[in-house]
Amino acid sequence: MIKVKVIIGILMAIALFGLPAGVQAQSEENKVYANAVIDFHIGGSENLQDDPNDAIGPVNKEQACRTTNKGFVSLGGGYIVLDMGENGVILDETGNDLTIFEVGDDYYSCGKPEDYEVYVNEDLDTWNFVGNGRGTTEFDISSVGLKWARYVKIVDATGDIGGKTPGVDIDAVKALHFGEPLPPLSLTKSASPYSIKQDQTTTVTLTVKNTGTSEITDIEVSDTIPSDLTFVSGETSKRYASLRPKDLREFQYILQLNEAGTFNLDPATATYADEEGNYHTVESKTTAIEVIPSLITTPVQTPTPHTTKNPSTDISTASVHLHGEKTDVVLGEDVLLKLSAVNIIGNPLMHVQVIIIPPSGWSVTSSEFAKSGAGQYTTTYDIESGVGRDIEVRIMPNQIGDGFQVQGRIIYYFGDDSDAREDHTLTLPITVRAEADKTPTPTQTEQHGETPGFGVAFALGSIVLIWYLGSQKWK
Repeated sequence: MIKVKVIIGILMAIALFGLPAGVQAQSEENKVYANAVIDFHIGGSENLQDDPNDAIGPVNKEQACRTTNKGFVSLGGGYIVLDMGENGVILDETGNDLTIFEVGDDYYSCGKPEDYEVYVNEDLDTWNFVGNGRGTTEFDISSVGLKWARYVKIVDATGDIGGKTPGVDIDAVKALHFGEPLPPLSLTKSASPYSIKQDQTTTVTLTVKNTGTSEITDIEVSDTIPSDLTFVSGETSKRYASLRPKDLREFQYILQLNEAGTFNLDPATATYADEEGNYHTVESKTTAIEVIPSLITTPVQTPTPHTTKNPSTDISTASVHLHGEKTDVVLGEDVLLKLSAVNIIGNPLMHVQVIIIPPSGWSVTSSEFAKSGAGQYTTTYDIESGVGRDIEVRIMPNQIGDGFQVQGRIIYYFGDDSDAREDHTLTLPITVRAEADKTPTPTQTEQHGETPGFGVAFALGSIVLIWYLGSQKWK
């Protein structure tokens, strides 16, 4: 009876206060080790350590050096595939990400370190080689471009099948960075430049990438702009029908910041459907823009009254225009735009900078333009008073669609007065087709069925003939 009361007391204490700290920590620690065997091939006819389940669970450092029941598996020239768990995988973070514990005197108090190969993947489909190991070795999965891995394959590189513990002796596999699987869609948000002066602009880029192993569909990306920032141009949302593995897309918009300080932009949001039709939501990280105050304050001057022949303030000091010469093209052809600027007579020398922002992945092929980063192309030139300048802009598209836009930004000022510069943004829609329209254009004859004017000429000829025959009859 006393024993029963003691047992009941212990159970009540556990219920009230939980397990001892050491027991709790050990249970939590076990989660970072491989917990199931998926596949194996173990060689060696005399192999006494041929139980593949000895490779799962935590390290058996003391038990491994016993004479029997050593707690590791000897592969004997074969291989083993281990599962880290459905809800806990190896994550790619800074430094090495997993450890293979192979019994050898580099870590254990017995044994000779032996050679093996290590592979990882997310879905048992394509194995990614992460490196060779000898003894207890750490590995970094970023070397194969994976953000996470669930399965680990260890291949014996010794070819040894003789003896009681042939080949490599695998005790455990441990995730150094452990957590839930990452979503297959990554969303990043960045600003360039991230440090500007007051009244300058920065370009915000949103990038989505399929980092998984299967196609995702119905991707929608959306971002919000704080009310105290000025939207200049671009797009703050985008929709993509699908993204195959490793595919990425990006789009941009331009902000102007007029106040000094540090501005933290909220995360962007994306939704998508996985291969089974289930929808998920991901967010980007926040991004910060630092606005440095100007050290020079321009004094306010009272303008001197003067007389002018035309006091109207509505007359422009220059004429700038972006128009499309060829904006409906077949994939492989260049989009052709014409940018024109005229310095109206009587003005000082006009200094012009042109910035072209094509859709993501497109490139400006005109020789006058140089890429300045973040998908922008720029050129500068000067225009004398009363002179115009035309610039041909050729852009090479890389995908089919009819919702593309090319943005042209023109900044100019006159003489040395750079503080009075003007900034104009112009946008043109672009259509890119898979192939040319094969419908023939009807000729003028086909459209009307006869040559224009032929009926009138025929009628006049008939009247003249009737008059002639009548006059001959009365003679």
